[in-house]
Amino acid sequence: MQHIEIEIEENKARRAEAAMDSHRQRTGVVDDGAMEQGWNEIFLEAVAESERLFCHSTGAEDYLDEASEQMRDRAQSRDQDDGERSMARAVAAFNTLYGHELSETEGWQFMSLLKKSRGAGGAYREDDYVDDIAYCALAAESAQQELA
Repeated sequence: MQHIEIEIEENKARRAEAAMDSHRQRTGVVDDGAMEQGWNEIFLEAVAESERLFCHSTGAEDYLDEASEQMRDRAQSRDQDDGERSMARAVAAFNTLYGHELSETEGWQFMSLLKKSRGAGGAYREDDYVDDIAYCALAAESAQQELA
């Protein structure tokens, strides 16, 4: 758990510095008194974004809830009523380009395997598991629709 907390703190610092660099580029201000006040506001925004990336799940139901929330967030950010359902388009393009006949369900299953592979290849990142849960749910949804 301590490793996760360190990673979160490092992520906060990186995001805050990136936000500050972006602010400097947008405004052309290198450093002044107002910058310090702006720094606090930018830092708080970066921390909020960082916290959104890590839900600090403690149990299976927390992971399910976070995956569901992420899917709702994708729906809002993609401006689609049914959420982020881009796999059919991606699979169609892949099949056309490479001459395969991958199904939408197999596309979601591939993404699940990608997340499993990432999870097995290094330090714990909650994102790998939350995304995998969502991809498994999307694969189940797709498989059910393919049978209909």
